[in-house]
Amino acid sequence: MSLPATVQLAATVDLSAIRHNVRRIREISNAPQVMAVVKADGYNHGMVEVARAALSAGADQLGVTTLEEALTLREAGVEAPILAWLWTPDQDVAAALAADIDLGVATLDHLEAVVAAAQGGRPRITVKVDTGMSRQGLNYASGQWSQTLPAIVAAQESVTVTGLFTHFASADAIGDPSIDMQAERFRSAITEAREAGLEVPVNHASNSAATLTRPDLAFDLVRPGIAIYGLEPIPGLDHGLRPAMTLSARVVSVKDLPSGEAVSYGRSWSADEDTHVAVVPFGYADGMSRALSGRCSVSIGRRRYDQVGRVCMDQFVVEVDEHVHPGDEAVIFGNGLDGGPTADELAETLGTINYEIVTMPHNRVHRNYVDTFPPHGIRTLMTADDTRAFGAELGASLSAGDLVILDGPLGAGKTTLTQGIAAGMKVRGRVTSPTFTIAREHRPLDPTAPGACPLVHVDLYRLLDGVDSNPDALLDALESVDLDTDLEFCAVVAEWGGGLAEQLSDSHLLVSLDRSAEDDSRTVTWRRVRLA
Repeated sequence: MSLPATVQLAATVDLSAIRHNVRRIREISNAPQVMAVVKADGYNHGMVEVARAALSAGADQLGVTTLEEALTLREAGVEAPILAWLWTPDQDVAAALAADIDLGVATLDHLEAVVAAAQGGRPRITVKVDTGMSRQGLNYASGQWSQTLPAIVAAQESVTVTGLFTHFASADAIGDPSIDMQAERFRSAITEAREAGLEVPVNHASNSAATLTRPDLAFDLVRPGIAIYGLEPIPGLDHGLRPAMTLSARVVSVKDLPSGEAVSYGRSWSADEDTHVAVVPFGYADGMSRALSGRCSVSIGRRRYDQVGRVCMDQFVVEVDEHVHPGDEAVIFGNGLDGGPTADELAETLGTINYEIVTMPHNRVHRNYVDTFPPHGIRTLMTADDTRAFGAELGASLSAGDLVILDGPLGAGKTTLTQGIAAGMKVRGRVTSPTFTIAREHRPLDPTAPGACPLVHVDLYRLLDGVDSNPDALLDALESVDLDTDLEFCAVVAEWGGGLAEQLSDSHLLVSLDRSAEDDSRTVTWRRVRLA
Protein backbone atom coordinates (compact mmCIF):
# COMPACT_ATOMS: atom_id res chain seq x y z
CA MET A 1 0.00 0.00 0.00
CA SER A 2 1.74 3.17 -1.19
CA LEU A 3 1.65 6.56 0.46
CA PRO A 4 0.64 9.57 -1.64
CA ALA A 5 3.72 11.29 -3.05
CA THR A 6 3.33 14.39 -0.87
CA VAL A 7 2.59 12.56 2.40
CA GLN A 8 5.21 11.64 5.00
CA LEU A 9 3.03 9.92 7.61
CA ALA A 10 -0.41 8.43 7.00
CA ALA A 11 -3.13 6.16 8.28
CA THR A 12 -4.44 4.57 5.10
CA VAL A 13 -8.00 3.26 5.38
CA ASP A 14 -9.31 0.67 2.92
CA LEU A 15 -13.03 1.30 2.56
CA SER A 16 -13.54 -2.00 0.76
CA ALA A 17 -12.39 -3.71 3.97
CA ILE A 18 -15.08 -1.83 5.91
CA ARG A 19 -17.74 -3.09 3.50
CA HIS A 20 -16.37 -6.63 3.64
CA ASN A 21 -16.49 -6.61 7.43
CA VAL A 22 -20.10 -5.41 7.52
CA ARG A 23 -21.10 -8.24 5.21
CA ARG A 24 -19.20 -10.80 7.33
CA ILE A 25 -20.92 -9.52 10.45
CA ARG A 26 -24.30 -9.96 8.79
CA GLU A 27 -23.44 -13.49 7.71
CA ILE A 28 -22.13 -14.56 11.11
CA SER A 29 -24.73 -12.92 13.33
CA ASN A 30 -27.76 -13.48 11.09
CA ALA A 31 -29.16 -10.44 12.91
CA PRO A 32 -32.32 -8.71 11.67
CA GLN A 33 -30.46 -5.38 11.68
CA VAL A 34 -26.90 -4.09 12.06
CA MET A 35 -25.93 -0.81 13.71
CA ALA A 36 -22.42 0.21 12.70
CA VAL A 37 -20.78 2.03 15.58
CA VAL A 38 -18.78 4.95 14.18
CA LYS A 39 -18.08 6.87 17.39
CA ALA A 40 -14.68 8.48 18.12
CA ASP A 41 -14.33 9.53 14.48
CA GLY A 42 -15.00 5.99 13.33
CA TYR A 43 -12.47 4.50 15.76
CA ASN A 44 -10.01 6.96 14.19
CA HIS A 45 -10.76 5.69 10.67
CA GLY A 46 -12.93 8.65 9.67
CA MET A 47 -16.53 8.71 10.84
CA VAL A 48 -18.24 10.02 7.71
CA GLU A 49 -16.32 7.85 5.25
CA VAL A 50 -16.77 4.71 7.36
CA ALA A 51 -20.47 5.44 7.82
CA ARG A 52 -21.03 5.72 4.09
CA ALA A 53 -19.08 2.53 3.39
CA ALA A 54 -20.91 0.59 6.12
CA LEU A 55 -24.33 1.73 4.93
CA SER A 56 -23.50 0.83 1.32
CA ALA A 57 -22.65 -2.69 2.52
CA GLY A 58 -25.97 -3.19 4.28
CA ALA A 59 -25.72 -1.58 7.71
CA ASP A 60 -29.16 -0.36 8.79
CA GLN A 61 -28.27 2.21 11.43
CA LEU A 62 -25.33 4.12 12.87
CA GLY A 63 -24.28 4.48 16.48
CA VAL A 64 -22.29 7.34 18.01
CA THR A 65 -21.70 8.61 21.51
CA THR A 66 -22.11 12.39 21.35
CA LEU A 67 -24.70 14.70 19.88
CA GLU A 68 -21.93 16.51 18.02
CA GLU A 69 -20.95 13.30 16.24
CA ALA A 70 -24.54 12.66 15.20
CA LEU A 71 -24.95 16.20 13.87
CA THR A 72 -21.69 15.93 11.91
CA LEU A 73 -23.07 12.88 10.12
CA ARG A 74 -26.30 14.70 9.28
CA GLU A 75 -24.39 17.72 8.02
CA ALA A 76 -22.42 15.36 5.76
CA GLY A 77 -25.68 14.21 4.19
CA VAL A 78 -26.07 10.86 5.97
CA GLU A 79 -29.80 10.10 6.19
CA ALA A 80 -29.79 6.70 7.93
CA PRO A 81 -31.08 6.34 11.52
CA ILE A 82 -28.46 7.52 14.04
CA LEU A 83 -28.46 6.78 17.77
CA ALA A 84 -26.43 9.00 20.14
CA TRP A 85 -26.21 7.76 23.72
CA LEU A 86 -23.67 9.82 25.71
CA TRP A 87 -24.99 13.26 26.58
CA THR A 88 -25.92 15.20 29.69
CA PRO A 89 -29.49 16.24 30.57
CA ASP A 90 -28.49 19.92 30.68
CA GLN A 91 -27.40 19.90 27.02
CA ASP A 92 -29.57 21.60 24.44
CA VAL A 93 -30.95 18.67 22.46
CA ALA A 94 -33.13 20.78 20.16
CA ALA A 95 -30.67 20.66 17.24
CA ALA A 96 -30.34 16.88 17.54
CA LEU A 97 -34.10 16.42 17.58
CA ALA A 98 -34.49 18.74 14.60
CA ALA A 99 -31.94 16.62 12.76
CA ASP A 100 -33.98 13.46 13.45
CA ILE A 101 -31.40 11.93 15.80
CA ASP A 102 -32.44 9.05 18.07
CA LEU A 103 -31.37 9.71 21.65
CA GLY A 104 -30.24 7.19 24.21
CA VAL A 105 -31.98 7.76 27.56
CA ALA A 106 -30.01 6.57 30.59
CA THR A 107 -31.78 8.29 33.51
CA LEU A 108 -35.07 9.89 34.43
CA ASP A 109 -33.38 13.29 33.98
CA HIS A 110 -32.49 12.36 30.40
CA LEU A 111 -36.08 11.33 29.75
CA GLU A 112 -37.45 14.59 31.15
CA ALA A 113 -34.98 16.60 29.06
CA VAL A 114 -36.21 14.99 25.85
CA VAL A 115 -39.87 15.39 26.78
CA ALA A 116 -39.28 19.08 27.56
CA ALA A 117 -37.60 19.61 24.19
CA ALA A 118 -40.21 17.69 22.17
CA GLN A 119 -42.32 20.81 21.39
CA GLY A 120 -45.14 18.94 19.72
CA GLY A 121 -42.95 16.50 17.81
CA ARG A 122 -42.38 12.88 18.74
CA PRO A 123 -38.64 12.35 19.25
CA ARG A 124 -37.36 8.79 19.17
CA ILE A 125 -35.61 7.48 22.25
CA THR A 126 -33.92 4.19 23.10
CA VAL A 127 -33.82 3.44 26.81
CA LYS A 128 -30.54 2.21 28.29
CA VAL A 129 -30.89 -0.60 30.84
CA ASP A 130 -27.88 -1.36 33.03
CA THR A 131 -27.92 -5.15 33.30
CA GLY A 132 -24.52 -5.58 34.92
CA MET A 133 -21.99 -3.17 33.42
CA SER A 134 -22.70 -0.65 36.21
CA ARG A 135 -21.85 2.21 33.93
CA GLN A 136 -24.66 3.99 32.07
CA GLY A 137 -28.34 3.13 32.22
CA LEU A 138 -31.20 2.35 34.56
CA ASN A 139 -29.86 -0.27 36.94
CA TYR A 140 -31.87 -3.47 36.80
CA ALA A 141 -30.53 -5.13 39.96
CA SER A 142 -31.25 -2.16 42.26
CA GLY A 143 -34.80 -1.72 41.01
CA GLN A 144 -34.09 1.62 39.30
CA TRP A 145 -35.35 0.20 36.01
CA SER A 146 -38.70 -0.93 37.38
CA GLN A 147 -39.11 2.32 39.35
CA THR A 148 -38.56 4.44 36.22
CA LEU A 149 -40.67 2.31 33.90
CA PRO A 150 -44.00 4.05 34.72
CA ALA A 151 -42.48 7.42 33.78
CA ILE A 152 -41.26 5.97 30.47
CA VAL A 153 -44.74 4.63 29.72
CA ALA A 154 -46.30 8.02 30.54
CA ALA A 155 -43.77 9.77 28.27
CA GLN A 156 -45.19 7.95 25.25
CA GLU A 157 -47.53 10.90 24.86
CA SER A 158 -44.49 12.97 23.85
CA VAL A 159 -41.86 10.51 22.57
CA THR A 160 -41.57 7.28 20.60
CA VAL A 161 -39.76 4.55 22.48
CA THR A 162 -37.94 2.55 19.79
CA GLY A 163 -36.66 -0.08 22.20
CA LEU A 164 -34.23 -0.89 24.97
CA PHE A 165 -30.48 -1.40 24.84
CA THR A 166 -27.79 -2.64 27.16
CA HIS A 167 -24.07 -3.44 27.04
CA PHE A 168 -22.24 -6.62 27.93
CA ALA A 169 -19.36 -6.26 30.39
CA SER A 170 -17.54 -9.51 29.56
CA ALA A 171 -18.61 -10.63 26.09
CA ASP A 172 -14.92 -10.91 25.15
CA ALA A 173 -14.52 -13.65 27.77
CA ILE A 174 -16.17 -16.63 26.10
CA GLY A 175 -18.21 -18.65 28.56
CA ASP A 176 -18.22 -15.99 31.27
CA PRO A 177 -21.45 -16.57 33.26
CA SER A 178 -22.15 -12.84 33.42
CA ILE A 179 -23.02 -12.86 29.72
CA ASP A 180 -26.06 -15.07 30.18
CA MET A 181 -26.92 -13.30 33.44
CA GLN A 182 -27.03 -9.94 31.66
CA ALA A 183 -28.97 -11.41 28.74
CA GLU A 184 -31.60 -12.84 31.09
CA ARG A 185 -31.99 -9.51 32.87
CA PHE A 186 -32.35 -7.80 29.50
CA ARG A 187 -35.02 -10.26 28.39
CA SER A 188 -36.89 -9.62 31.63
CA ALA A 189 -36.67 -5.86 31.10
CA ILE A 190 -38.11 -6.23 27.58
CA THR A 191 -40.94 -8.40 28.90
CA GLU A 192 -41.70 -5.93 31.70
CA ALA A 193 -41.70 -3.03 29.25
CA ARG A 194 -44.18 -4.75 26.95
CA GLU A 195 -46.42 -5.79 29.82
CA ALA A 196 -46.45 -2.15 30.91
CA GLY A 197 -47.61 -0.99 27.48
CA LEU A 198 -44.41 -0.26 25.58
CA GLU A 199 -43.96 -1.90 22.17
CA VAL A 200 -40.11 -1.64 22.22
CA PRO A 201 -39.77 -3.17 18.72
CA VAL A 202 -35.98 -2.90 18.32
CA ASN A 203 -33.86 -4.05 21.27
CA HIS A 204 -30.12 -4.61 21.22
CA ALA A 205 -27.26 -5.71 23.43
CA SER A 206 -24.47 -7.20 21.34
CA ASN A 207 -21.14 -5.45 20.89
CA SER A 208 -18.56 -6.91 18.50
CA ALA A 209 -17.59 -9.80 20.76
CA ALA A 210 -21.16 -10.93 21.36
CA THR A 211 -22.11 -10.32 17.72
CA LEU A 212 -19.41 -12.71 16.50
CA THR A 213 -19.58 -15.39 19.22
CA ARG A 214 -23.17 -15.34 20.48
CA PRO A 215 -25.58 -15.06 17.54
CA ASP A 216 -28.28 -16.32 19.91
CA LEU A 217 -28.08 -12.93 21.64
CA ALA A 218 -28.64 -10.84 18.52
CA PHE A 219 -32.15 -9.78 19.65
CA ASP A 220 -33.48 -7.29 17.05
CA LEU A 221 -30.19 -5.61 16.15
CA VAL A 222 -26.46 -6.04 16.74
CA ARG A 223 -24.18 -3.12 17.53
CA PRO A 224 -20.62 -3.98 16.41
CA GLY A 225 -17.77 -1.52 16.73
CA ILE A 226 -14.21 -2.79 16.41
CA ALA A 227 -15.25 -5.66 14.10
CA ILE A 228 -16.42 -3.09 11.54
CA TYR A 229 -12.79 -2.01 11.29
CA GLY A 230 -11.54 -5.56 10.78
CA LEU A 231 -10.06 -6.27 14.20
CA GLU A 232 -11.03 -9.22 16.33
CA PRO A 233 -12.53 -8.27 19.72
CA ILE A 234 -11.19 -11.52 21.17
CA PRO A 235 -7.48 -12.17 20.48
CA GLY A 236 -6.79 -15.43 18.70
CA LEU A 237 -10.13 -15.79 16.95
CA ASP A 238 -10.50 -15.45 13.19
CA HIS A 239 -13.85 -14.54 11.68
CA GLY A 240 -12.51 -13.60 8.26
CA LEU A 241 -12.40 -9.88 8.97
CA ARG A 242 -10.06 -7.54 7.07
CA PRO A 243 -8.17 -4.85 9.05
CA ALA A 244 -8.96 -1.55 7.36
CA MET A 245 -6.12 0.67 8.63
CA THR A 246 -2.46 0.64 7.66
CA LEU A 247 -0.23 3.11 9.50
CA SER A 248 2.95 3.90 7.60
CA ALA A 249 5.60 6.58 7.17
CA ARG A 250 8.34 7.46 4.71
CA VAL A 251 11.90 6.81 5.80
CA VAL A 252 13.45 10.26 6.23
CA SER A 253 17.11 9.33 6.26
CA VAL A 254 19.51 6.37 6.38
CA LYS A 255 23.04 6.49 7.75
CA ASP A 256 25.97 4.25 8.54
CA LEU A 257 26.46 3.54 12.23
CA PRO A 258 29.86 2.29 13.41
CA SER A 259 30.09 -0.46 16.01
CA GLY A 260 29.73 0.87 19.55
CA GLU A 261 27.79 4.00 18.64
CA ALA A 262 24.57 4.63 20.60
CA VAL A 263 21.13 5.73 19.44
CA SER A 264 18.61 8.28 20.75
CA TYR A 265 18.01 9.77 24.21
CA GLY A 266 19.78 8.10 27.08
CA ARG A 267 21.95 6.14 24.62
CA SER A 268 20.03 3.05 25.71
CA TRP A 269 20.95 1.00 22.62
CA SER A 270 24.36 0.63 21.00
CA ALA A 271 25.37 -1.14 17.80
CA ASP A 272 27.35 -4.32 18.46
CA GLU A 273 28.76 -4.18 14.92
CA ASP A 274 28.88 -1.80 11.98
CA THR A 275 25.30 -1.31 10.78
CA HIS A 276 22.82 1.14 9.29
CA VAL A 277 19.97 3.06 10.95
CA ALA A 278 16.96 4.82 9.48
CA VAL A 279 14.73 7.55 10.87
CA VAL A 280 10.95 7.08 10.74
CA PRO A 281 8.94 10.32 11.34
CA PHE A 282 6.40 9.04 13.87
CA GLY A 283 6.78 9.95 17.52
CA TYR A 284 4.82 10.07 20.74
CA ALA A 285 3.37 13.44 19.72
CA ASP A 286 1.75 11.56 16.82
CA GLY A 287 0.56 8.57 18.84
CA MET A 288 3.61 6.29 18.95
CA SER A 289 3.76 5.05 22.53
CA ARG A 290 7.12 5.72 24.18
CA ALA A 291 6.60 2.41 25.98
CA LEU A 292 7.28 0.67 22.64
CA SER A 293 10.92 1.82 22.74
CA GLY A 294 13.05 -1.13 21.69
CA ARG A 295 10.06 -3.47 21.70
CA CYS A 296 8.62 -3.29 18.18
CA SER A 297 9.55 -3.48 14.52
CA VAL A 298 8.43 -2.08 11.18
CA SER A 299 8.10 -3.61 7.73
CA ILE A 300 10.02 -2.02 4.86
CA GLY A 301 9.92 -3.74 1.49
CA ARG A 302 8.38 -6.84 3.11
CA ARG A 303 11.34 -7.15 5.49
CA ARG A 304 11.13 -6.70 9.27
CA TYR A 305 13.45 -4.22 10.97
CA ASP A 306 13.72 -3.67 14.72
CA GLN A 307 13.10 -0.30 16.33
CA VAL A 308 16.11 0.71 18.47
CA GLY A 309 16.67 3.31 21.16
CA ARG A 310 14.01 5.47 22.72
CA VAL A 311 10.99 6.70 20.82
CA CYS A 312 11.18 10.50 20.50
CA MET A 313 8.48 13.14 20.21
CA ASP A 314 8.61 13.26 16.41
CA GLN A 315 10.50 10.16 15.29
CA PHE A 316 12.05 6.83 16.07
CA VAL A 317 15.03 4.88 14.75
CA VAL A 318 15.21 1.41 13.23
CA GLU A 319 18.23 -0.73 12.48
CA VAL A 320 18.21 -1.54 8.76
CA ASP A 321 20.37 -3.02 6.02
CA GLU A 322 21.49 -1.99 2.56
CA HIS A 323 18.01 -2.62 1.12
CA VAL A 324 16.48 0.45 2.82
CA HIS A 325 16.64 3.94 1.31
CA PRO A 326 15.20 7.37 2.08
CA GLY A 327 11.62 7.60 0.85
CA ASP A 328 10.85 3.92 1.41
CA GLU A 329 7.55 3.16 3.14
CA ALA A 330 7.81 1.80 6.69
CA VAL A 331 4.66 0.00 7.84
CA ILE A 332 4.12 0.48 11.58
CA PHE A 333 1.03 -1.69 11.59
CA GLY A 334 -1.31 -3.05 8.95
CA ASN A 335 -3.18 -6.18 7.93
CA GLY A 336 -0.14 -8.42 8.34
CA LEU A 337 -0.64 -10.21 5.01
CA ASP A 338 2.93 -9.40 3.98
CA GLY A 339 4.33 -10.54 7.31
CA GLY A 340 4.39 -7.01 8.70
CA PRO A 341 3.34 -5.88 12.18
CA THR A 342 -0.34 -5.67 13.13
CA ALA A 343 -2.38 -3.70 15.64
CA ASP A 344 -2.87 -6.94 17.58
CA GLU A 345 0.90 -7.42 17.80
CA LEU A 346 1.46 -3.92 19.18
CA ALA A 347 -1.45 -4.33 21.58
CA GLU A 348 0.04 -7.52 22.98
CA THR A 349 3.41 -5.82 23.42
CA LEU A 350 1.84 -2.92 25.31
CA GLY A 351 -0.54 -5.10 27.32
CA THR A 352 -3.58 -3.32 25.89
CA ILE A 353 -6.26 -3.94 23.25
CA ASN A 354 -6.27 -3.34 19.51
CA TYR A 355 -8.96 -0.66 19.99
CA GLU A 356 -6.37 1.57 21.64
CA ILE A 357 -3.77 0.97 18.93
CA VAL A 358 -5.92 2.16 16.01
CA THR A 359 -7.10 5.19 17.98
CA MET A 360 -3.53 6.25 18.88
CA PRO A 361 -2.46 7.95 15.61
CA HIS A 362 -3.23 11.67 15.68
CA ASN A 363 -1.75 15.14 15.20
CA ARG A 364 0.37 15.06 12.02
CA VAL A 365 -0.94 11.74 10.75
CA HIS A 366 -2.61 12.26 7.38
CA ARG A 367 -5.65 10.08 6.74
CA ASN A 368 -5.62 8.52 3.29
CA TYR A 369 -8.48 6.52 1.74
CA VAL A 370 -8.21 3.72 -0.78
CA ASP A 371 -10.88 1.47 -2.20
CA THR A 372 -9.29 -1.77 -3.29
CA PHE A 373 -11.18 -4.58 -4.91
CA PRO A 374 -10.23 -8.22 -4.23
CA PRO A 375 -8.59 -9.85 -7.27
CA HIS A 376 -10.96 -12.81 -7.08
CA GLY A 377 -14.06 -13.90 -5.21
CA ILE A 378 -17.61 -15.18 -5.22
CA ARG A 379 -20.72 -13.63 -3.74
CA THR A 380 -24.46 -14.28 -3.68
CA LEU A 381 -26.58 -11.23 -4.51
CA MET A 382 -30.16 -11.66 -3.36
CA THR A 383 -31.77 -8.69 -5.12
CA ALA A 384 -31.19 -6.25 -7.95
CA ASP A 385 -30.29 -3.63 -5.33
CA ASP A 386 -27.60 -5.99 -4.01
CA THR A 387 -26.27 -6.30 -7.56
CA ARG A 388 -26.09 -2.52 -7.91
CA ALA A 389 -24.38 -2.24 -4.52
CA PHE A 390 -21.77 -4.79 -5.59
CA GLY A 391 -21.30 -2.85 -8.82
CA ALA A 392 -20.80 0.39 -6.87
CA GLU A 393 -18.07 -1.30 -4.84
CA LEU A 394 -16.37 -2.41 -8.04
CA GLY A 395 -16.88 0.96 -9.73
CA ALA A 396 -15.26 2.84 -6.85
CA SER A 397 -12.06 0.88 -7.46
CA LEU A 398 -11.84 1.51 -11.22
CA SER A 399 -9.53 4.00 -12.89
CA ALA A 400 -8.52 5.00 -16.40
CA GLY A 401 -7.31 2.05 -18.46
CA ASP A 402 -9.24 -0.59 -16.50
CA LEU A 403 -11.22 -3.20 -18.43
CA VAL A 404 -14.12 -5.18 -16.96
CA ILE A 405 -15.64 -8.01 -18.99
CA LEU A 406 -19.14 -9.09 -17.96
CA ASP A 407 -20.17 -12.63 -18.79
CA GLY A 408 -23.40 -14.53 -18.20
CA PRO A 409 -26.66 -15.49 -19.87
CA LEU A 410 -29.30 -13.06 -21.07
CA GLY A 411 -31.10 -11.53 -18.10
CA ALA A 412 -28.38 -12.37 -15.58
CA GLY A 413 -28.05 -8.73 -14.53
CA LYS A 414 -25.10 -7.37 -16.49
CA THR A 415 -26.69 -4.00 -17.12
CA THR A 416 -27.93 -3.81 -13.53
CA LEU A 417 -24.38 -4.43 -12.38
CA THR A 418 -23.12 -1.69 -14.71
CA GLN A 419 -25.63 0.72 -13.18
CA GLY A 420 -23.91 0.13 -9.87
CA ILE A 421 -20.47 0.55 -11.46
CA ALA A 422 -21.57 3.92 -12.82
CA ALA A 423 -22.74 4.97 -9.35
CA GLY A 424 -19.42 3.92 -7.86
CA MET A 425 -17.52 5.87 -10.51
CA LYS A 426 -19.77 8.92 -10.02
CA VAL A 427 -20.47 9.48 -13.70
CA ARG A 428 -23.31 11.17 -15.55
CA GLY A 429 -26.27 9.71 -17.36
CA ARG A 430 -28.66 6.83 -16.88
CA VAL A 431 -27.15 3.45 -17.63
CA THR A 432 -29.29 1.30 -19.90
CA SER A 433 -28.54 -1.66 -22.09
CA PRO A 434 -26.32 -0.52 -24.99
CA THR A 435 -27.63 -3.30 -27.25
CA PHE A 436 -28.99 -0.84 -29.81
CA THR A 437 -26.15 1.67 -29.54
CA ILE A 438 -23.17 -0.74 -29.16
CA ALA A 439 -21.38 1.72 -26.85
CA ARG A 440 -22.31 4.59 -24.57
CA GLU A 441 -19.97 7.00 -22.81
CA HIS A 442 -20.67 8.42 -19.33
CA ARG A 443 -18.50 11.34 -18.27
CA PRO A 444 -17.56 12.13 -14.63
CA LEU A 445 -19.86 14.34 -12.60
CA ASP A 446 -16.74 16.10 -11.32
CA PRO A 447 -13.89 15.84 -13.86
CA THR A 448 -11.50 17.44 -11.33
CA ALA A 449 -12.04 14.77 -8.66
CA PRO A 450 -8.96 12.59 -7.99
CA GLY A 451 -9.01 9.57 -10.28
CA ALA A 452 -12.11 10.71 -12.17
CA CYS A 453 -12.46 9.18 -15.62
CA PRO A 454 -15.25 8.38 -18.11
CA LEU A 455 -17.07 5.04 -18.20
CA VAL A 456 -17.51 3.42 -21.60
CA HIS A 457 -20.29 0.83 -21.51
CA VAL A 458 -20.02 -1.52 -24.46
CA ASP A 459 -22.22 -4.32 -25.74
CA LEU A 460 -19.96 -6.41 -27.94
CA TYR A 461 -22.66 -8.86 -28.98
CA ARG A 462 -23.31 -7.01 -32.21
CA LEU A 463 -19.60 -6.80 -32.96
CA LEU A 464 -19.02 -10.53 -32.75
CA ASP A 465 -19.92 -11.01 -36.40
CA GLY A 466 -17.28 -9.71 -38.74
CA VAL A 467 -14.66 -8.98 -36.08
CA ASP A 468 -11.99 -11.59 -35.50
CA SER A 469 -9.49 -11.73 -32.65
CA ASN A 470 -7.38 -9.03 -34.28
CA PRO A 471 -7.25 -6.16 -31.78
CA ASP A 472 -6.91 -3.59 -34.56
CA ALA A 473 -10.17 -4.80 -36.10
CA LEU A 474 -11.93 -4.49 -32.78
CA LEU A 475 -10.55 -1.01 -32.15
CA ASP A 476 -11.60 0.04 -35.66
CA ALA A 477 -15.11 -1.22 -34.93
CA LEU A 478 -15.26 0.68 -31.66
CA GLU A 479 -13.90 3.82 -33.26
CA SER A 480 -16.75 3.63 -35.75
CA VAL A 481 -19.07 4.25 -32.79
CA ASP A 482 -17.52 7.73 -32.67
CA LEU A 483 -16.51 7.80 -29.00
CA ASP A 484 -15.11 11.15 -27.88
CA THR A 485 -12.44 9.70 -25.59
CA ASP A 486 -9.49 7.44 -26.22
CA LEU A 487 -10.21 4.11 -24.51
CA GLU A 488 -6.96 4.20 -22.54
CA PHE A 489 -8.30 7.23 -20.66
CA CYS A 490 -11.57 5.46 -19.75
CA ALA A 491 -12.72 2.54 -17.69
CA VAL A 492 -14.39 0.11 -20.09
CA VAL A 493 -17.19 -2.27 -19.10
CA ALA A 494 -17.90 -4.76 -21.87
CA GLU A 495 -21.01 -6.94 -21.88
CA TRP A 496 -20.77 -10.16 -23.89
CA GLY A 497 -17.04 -9.44 -24.18
CA GLY A 498 -15.59 -12.89 -23.50
CA GLY A 499 -13.26 -14.02 -26.28
CA LEU A 500 -13.12 -10.57 -27.82
CA ALA A 501 -12.59 -7.66 -25.42
CA GLU A 502 -9.48 -9.27 -23.95
CA GLN A 503 -7.64 -7.78 -26.93
CA LEU A 504 -8.20 -4.28 -25.55
CA SER A 505 -5.85 -4.66 -22.59
CA ASP A 506 -3.10 -6.86 -21.20
CA SER A 507 -5.23 -7.46 -18.09
CA HIS A 508 -8.89 -7.37 -17.21
CA LEU A 509 -11.37 -8.27 -14.52
CA LEU A 510 -13.65 -11.11 -15.66
CA VAL A 511 -17.02 -10.97 -13.89
CA SER A 512 -19.53 -13.80 -14.42
CA LEU A 513 -23.15 -13.64 -13.33
CA ASP A 514 -25.52 -16.57 -13.01
CA ARG A 515 -29.15 -15.94 -12.12
CA SER A 516 -31.12 -18.45 -10.09
CA ALA A 517 -34.11 -20.09 -11.76
CA GLU A 518 -35.95 -20.18 -8.43
CA ASP A 519 -35.74 -16.56 -7.20
CA ASP A 520 -34.17 -13.20 -8.01
CA SER A 521 -30.77 -14.07 -6.56
CA ARG A 522 -27.56 -14.09 -8.59
CA THR A 523 -24.20 -15.68 -8.02
CA VAL A 524 -21.34 -13.45 -9.10
CA THR A 525 -17.78 -14.70 -9.45
CA TRP A 526 -14.83 -12.61 -10.50
CA ARG A 527 -11.12 -12.96 -11.09
CA ARG A 528 -8.28 -10.81 -12.34
CA VAL A 529 -6.85 -12.12 -15.62
CA ARG A 530 -3.44 -11.12 -16.93
CA LEU A 531 -2.48 -12.06 -20.49
CA ALA A 532 0.89 -13.70 -21.06
